[in-house]
Order: sequence, then C-alpha cells, then structure tokens
Amino acid sequence: MAIEKVSEAVVSIQRIKNFLLLDEITQCYPLLPSDSKMIVDVQAFTASWEKASETPSLQGISFTVRPGELLAVVGPVGAGKSSLLSALLGELPPSQGQVSVHGRIAYVSQQPWVFPGTVKSNILFGKKYEEDRYEEVIRACALEEVSNDF
Repeated sequence: MAIEKVSEAVVSIQRIKNFLLLDEITQCYPLLPSDSKMIVDVQAFTASWEKASETPSLQGISFTVRPGELLAVVGPVGAGKSSLLSALLGELPPSQGQVSVHGRIAYVSQQPWVFPGTVKSNILFGKKYEEDRYEEVIRACALEEVSNDF
C-alpha cells in the first residue's frame, strides 16, 4: 500500500510541476448564451497538455449534458478527470474537436480550505461585514451554536 501511495504522489507531483510550467493562456472558446436544450456539448475532443506529446491527455471524447441531467466522471489517478474539467473551463485547448458551453459555469474544488484566523474572517473574505449575509452563511454552513440541553 505504501508503494502505491508513493507512486501516486510522484505522479501528482509531476503533474503539478508540468502545470506550473505551462504558459499562461486565455479561455480558448467563448461562453455561448444559455440554451435550454443543452448546457455542455463536447464533440470528438482530443487535447494534450504538452504540445509535442504523441499521447494526448484526452482523446475522442464526446458527450452532451442537458438541463436536469447529471454526469459523473470517475476513474483512477491519471485517467484524465482533471483534464476534462480543464477542457470544460477553457484551460485545455483542443487539438481536435470542440467544446461548447451554454450559460455560465464554475469549478468548485472538492478540497476545503480556510485561511488562518477566525471563522468570521474566513466568511467575510476581506469584504465589509453585513449582518444578514453573515448570518445566512452561518446557517448555510451549519455553524450555528447548538444547545446541549436534553
């Protein structure tokens, strides 16, 4: 098990290094106006993080996501899940095929993070204190004090 974790760490570190050494890019496709028939349309998408790479990171991917549908992307380390998300965000330009995104999209990491400091400073995130908004966030995050009276 230790060997497996070390090998996954080596692969992850190499990916981070490669990512940090990439040139800055702008979004490679425009966001289209909202379309009630589809949200995301990916057709024959092939792309590689390294321009000179003979083996693409993603190859021949096609799918469509319509309103109300759920698409799950699963697979082992190195299968291309993060590359697919990067393609949808416009950070991985296609060598073939196309990506169409209708409406607005956002990426929300699965990894939680907080800044050193108080809960309040992490909620405000440098913005002006607004009691209603602050209380709304406290409720939404289930951070209200709970009575221990039984």
